[in-house]
Amino acid sequence: MKGLIFSIIFLIIFSSQFDRNNGNVTINLNEKRQVIDGFGASTAWQGAVSDQIMNELYGTLGYSILRIRIDQHKQWNDELSNAKKALKLNAKVFATPWTAPANMKDNKQDKPGSLSSNQYSNYADYLKSFVDYFKNNSAPLYAISIINEPDIEDANLSFTPDQMKNFLKNFAGRIKSGSNIKIMAPESCGFRQDISEAILVSFFYLRNYC
Repeated sequence: MKGLIFSIIFLIIFSSQFDRNNGNVTINLNEKRQVIDGFGASTAWQGAVSDQIMNELYGTLGYSILRIRIDQHKQWNDELSNAKKALKLNAKVFATPWTAPANMKDNKQDKPGSLSSNQYSNYADYLKSFVDYFKNNSAPLYAISIINEPDIEDANLSFTPDQMKNFLKNFAGRIKSGSNIKIMAPESCGFRQDISEAILVSFFYLRNYC
């Protein structure tokens, strides 16, 4: 409840910086409208976060979700430390890659590009290796995303809707093998419906979808 109240207050204060018009807001905490899984933060590019900060976020403030980054060079120890601290405080942890290893990309570099057509299975195995690494080190993940914002300009790893559908249909099952981890479809930076529709067009794809 503390996390919910804090988030609501933050949103009200933040939005007031852009809209000076008067308005009324009524919050009825006793009337349920929808289920919210939780509120949280990300430790992407933050290194190993201290116990003090994690306890403040996931203890005092009541955060319940942590998003960690999948480093393409397999420098995963800092995020493993963050995940363990969050799990100890009963948070759900999910992971997101911003790009694939350079050898799997069409340009073979750590700069914006696409996944090579012959690397889909290797990319799935790479994501599974991350899942297994955390599971084997006492930090099981709740979910894993395929990629961060595949449609953003200069995305480190871009996916078209058809490419995303192909990956979920034919390769995402490899990530789930031997675990009950959920697969999250990536969020569109522009709220593009063609990305979500490509995934939701058939129930077949939802078998591997969170």
